[in-house]
Amino acid sequence: RPGHDDARGRLLTLLYWAVPIAVLYYLSLSRPVYHPKFLVAAAPGFTLLAGRGVACLLPELATVSQRRFGWLQLGLASCAGLLAVAASLPGLRNYYFDPRYARDDYRGIAEYISAVGRPGDVILINAPSQIETVARYYRGALPMTPIPIKRPPDRDETVGELERLTRDAQRVFGIFWATNESDPERIVEGWLDSHAYKALHAWYGTVRLAVYAVPSRETGDEIQHPLSVDLGGQVRLQGYSLASDEVAAGDILQLTLFWRATNVIQRRYKVFTHVLDGAGYLVGQRDSEPCGGSSFTNTWREGQQVLDRYGLPIPPATPPGEYLIEVGMYNPEDGLRLPVVEGGEAVGDHVILQRVRVVRPQVPAPVAALGMQRRRTIKGDDIQLLGFSFGRIGSANWDLQPGDVAELVLFWQALRQPREDLQVLLRIVDRSGRVRLERSAPPVGGRYPLREWQPEEIVRDIVHLHLPADLAPGRYRLLVGWPGASSARGDSPFNELLAFVVQ
Repeated sequence: RPGHDDARGRLLTLLYWAVPIAVLYYLSLSRPVYHPKFLVAAAPGFTLLAGRGVACLLPELATVSQRRFGWLQLGLASCAGLLAVAASLPGLRNYYFDPRYARDDYRGIAEYISAVGRPGDVILINAPSQIETVARYYRGALPMTPIPIKRPPDRDETVGELERLTRDAQRVFGIFWATNESDPERIVEGWLDSHAYKALHAWYGTVRLAVYAVPSRETGDEIQHPLSVDLGGQVRLQGYSLASDEVAAGDILQLTLFWRATNVIQRRYKVFTHVLDGAGYLVGQRDSEPCGGSSFTNTWREGQQVLDRYGLPIPPATPPGEYLIEVGMYNPEDGLRLPVVEGGEAVGDHVILQRVRVVRPQVPAPVAALGMQRRRTIKGDDIQLLGFSFGRIGSANWDLQPGDVAELVLFWQALRQPREDLQVLLRIVDRSGRVRLERSAPPVGGRYPLREWQPEEIVRDIVHLHLPADLAPGRYRLLVGWPGASSARGDSPFNELLAFVVQ
């Protein structure tokens, strides 16, 4: 019977839309599980209902108007179609352009691991159900293991499995999702924070990626380099240990700090650990509350000693040479650092630990691991520019203000053994072509001479540009040139690298 089948179809369509919403509402009564993406199960039913409504309207109108109102029928059909499209536009805009509605970026996690992962690394996923999602995007060779398996997890079993999985590992890529449900006691992350060196902690939507360096040997709890440095009259840095004072570019420096609370600490402070080059530029860093964020300073007891591990990532293509390690503490609410006193004298707001040496890696990092914002190839006789990153110092924001310090990171590659050093000229020009800033220096400020570069070697070059305080608001261009560089204009040795806005 057509009428009976039609009624059953309408009922099934209605249930197709209503049941997923009802189930989600019912589950949310016991625990909050709502997320807009879960409503996708109701989308087909909603679409069918909307289409049914439009389809039902026109036949009814046709029986009334017959031939006399055909134009009205066509107009209403067109309006209904436009309304349906218009109703979808806000959702489409949010989906493609509003990060609040973006899906968890598993693709970004997979691309990062594919770029920097190497044999000996492992991937740990704290939610077993997520391994299929990660595998959809990650097609590399590193083993992926879900841990913990049970809910609730068994501590002894989980720790034993972690010890087995990391016994021969060099680095661990930890992918964490819904930790409050899968590992509410933080067994996995807590064990890694205590036995490895966290170098990265980044959010990709509601998914976190943490990267750890696993020590090749047990470093122990002994202080290799004793110190007695007071920070803010509340904390004493008693010393530190370093797994090695030599590290390859692209690897992780393993640093252990030993703190002691000398007073009752009222605030939560963050620890900063920095690697600085010869010009004082920040090359690598790891800022975190102590013990990977699991030991807040305002919970320390007076006299308590805290062993605090940090992995300092050395970016791929960092030039070989000597670098400094500096550490300290600051208030994350205002960014103010704790004053440092050593031997009864104020010595600033940071502690210089020692020099370390960065060496060339045995296997050069792929271009995808360099972290360039943009590719921009400009060829020269001996070297070429591969690309760059740019932004206000400490951020990737291209909208600057007069007096700001912009950080430009250039990525060079030796085409052959460079014959001699050269000067790279940078210019900032306004709309009229007037030069507002000019800088001439060899790559890496001459600290890594070109004659030491190897063919095909990629070198990361940090440049700080101090914008004049009298720059007028508007658009400016950053130009780059050097002897032998190709140019889009034969009458000029410069190429436009980027354009930015001064507010």
